[in-house]
Amino acid sequence: MINGSKTGSTKTIYSFMVFALLLSMIISGCKTTGKEGVASSPTISEKDYKSLAKTIIEKAQPQIQEITGRKYKEDKIKYETITRDDLRKLLIEEELPGIKKLAQGLDEDMIIRQLEVSTEKRSQNYAVRYSNLRKILYVIPENIVPVAVRSGVEKEELQNFLLLLIAHDMVHCLDDQYYDFMKQLGNCTTTELISAFGAVIDGNAAYVTNKMADSQKINEKTYINASKASLTIQDETTGAGKQNFDLYITKGSKFISAIIDRKGAEGVSSAFLTPPVSTRQVIFPEEYLNPTALSSINCTKLIESIAGKLKTEGMQSQKTTVGTMILQTTLATQGINKEEAEAISNSLIDGASYTAIKLAVKPVIVAVQILNFKDEEGARRLDTASKLIQKSQEAQFKARLNTSYNIIKDEETVQEGFDFVKYKEIEQKTDTEATITRELTGLTDSVYITIVNINMDSISKEDMLGILNQIYEGYLKMDQELISSTL
Repeated sequence: MINGSKTGSTKTIYSFMVFALLLSMIISGCKTTGKEGVASSPTISEKDYKSLAKTIIEKAQPQIQEITGRKYKEDKIKYETITRDDLRKLLIEEELPGIKKLAQGLDEDMIIRQLEVSTEKRSQNYAVRYSNLRKILYVIPENIVPVAVRSGVEKEELQNFLLLLIAHDMVHCLDDQYYDFMKQLGNCTTTELISAFGAVIDGNAAYVTNKMADSQKINEKTYINASKASLTIQDETTGAGKQNFDLYITKGSKFISAIIDRKGAEGVSSAFLTPPVSTRQVIFPEEYLNPTALSSINCTKLIESIAGKLKTEGMQSQKTTVGTMILQTTLATQGINKEEAEAISNSLIDGASYTAIKLAVKPVIVAVQILNFKDEEGARRLDTASKLIQKSQEAQFKARLNTSYNIIKDEETVQEGFDFVKYKEIEQKTDTEATITRELTGLTDSVYITIVNINMDSISKEDMLGILNQIYEGYLKMDQELISSTL
């Protein structure tokens, strides 16, 4: 897997999703790049928004209760209108504790600065937001018209759009009363668990609002516009916006539908109280309903077993689970076509990564990623995709002025137990700096391993091969334990 990381004036190219990408995904949430001004501006007096919100809530509440078979525990939903600046402060209050928990090892001031920048932008993209921290549904009047315009809403569809948009977050309010989002999210120790639980939350809201749209003959375009606006997605057809819409709305609602088909409406409760443990289980509900369908080595434990041997003392580090949707989003946003990105990521059973960064004029990065696929074909297809992305990024780097790109080494190495082991060493120069990237990739059975070292001369090729061998030994032990447990 390849990602470009901008460090100073040098764009480093390497086959790995570095922690900078993870942090931006945690902080930024859904991607908000895409269509601008695709419809003429719908107009409504700002002073009428509160009255309109009240009317919509009163209209939607009995419909939501009928579809879900559950009643709100309070007669009236708490809602308020707030300013964009108030929303920005709310986003920081809600998100900072969770980000600090997930980003242990990173400088807290850096986290706060990035969150402040992120929320300044994202506070412009919500017209409605339910706060599971304050248990209040917020409407942001100054954002309604801009969000509607960016979403492609025509004037005559504005009220239907607002109905579905507000109803989406009203479902969150109902579900939170029964299943306590804050408690459930507190149990999510990885971004993969958060994404999977998020797909249940938004998937149920999408399922319910789709039923509402059908019953009221609201056209599909308006439903899609309201759904993507609920995730602050401006374009659901490309890039990260497409991947997020696909997981949280399309796949999430299909997951809920599959649960209801199997268990009835009461099955939704089990999905919230015992949520899927991976985005893969969301995409393949039968694996959630039958969790023994697939077994795998624990890539996170495998990463943890070697993290302390990577010479990263004094560096900011992060371990994270790499799930189906993280892999798919990364591939898709790096230019791999939808079908191939989906096929590769759907073959992923489990994955984990470790990244350590030393921030400096010339940053130092050490990273390890372990991905376990259903079969060897999935791992080999990822290897092919990584080469395509790397070639594209190499061409982009060479196209810049005053740069040089020199492949110092590109060779295969024989390593016991591996189908292949490849080592590559690259020097990239600009007029101000030089970056040395050393990358080692290996395939054993269906496990694909990547080790990357950027600007860290103290870790040699031999050291990287030693780390690879330690991972292999840990893999063999886990694999044997897995076999023994099934006997």
